[in-house]
Amino acid sequence: MPKINLTISVLLFCILSITPSFANWDWLSENMFGDTYSVDFDTIKKRDEFVYFKRLDDYLKQTETGDWSAIINIQADCILFRQKLLNGTFFKKPMGKGPGDILSPKNPEWIYPTQNSPNEIILKEVCEYAKIFN
Repeated sequence: MPKINLTISVLLFCILSITPSFANWDWLSENMFGDTYSVDFDTIKKRDEFVYFKRLDDYLKQTETGDWSAIINIQADCILFRQKLLNGTFFKKPMGKGPGDILSPKNPEWIYPTQNSPNEIILKEVCEYAKIFN
C-alpha cells in the first residue's frame, strides 16, 4: 500500500508541476495572426552552454487539430542564437488549460529565428535574462 501512495504522490507532483496555473507567464510577443507568446522566467535554467525555458503559445483561432494553446519546452543556444523545440503539450483551451496532448520530436533540429519574429524577440529576452540571473 505505501508503494501505491508514493506512486500516486509522484504522479500528482509531476502533473501539477507542468500545470500552467502555477506558472507566472510574462507576455513577450505577438505574431501577425494575433497569436501571443509568453515565457515563464522562473523556469529559465542555464546548464553548460545551453539555456532551457518554457514558452506559452496562445492562439487567437483554434488550430486544425483543435488546439487553443501550447506549452513548449525549449533549449536555447545563446552563443549561436538558435533554439530547439524539445517537446510540447497542446491544449484544447486557451492559456494552457484543460487536458493536453504531449508531442516530442525524436530528433529536434536547431531553428534560427528570423529577424523581428516572435522567436527572435523571445530568444533575445531569455538569453539576456540567463546572462544576468543564472
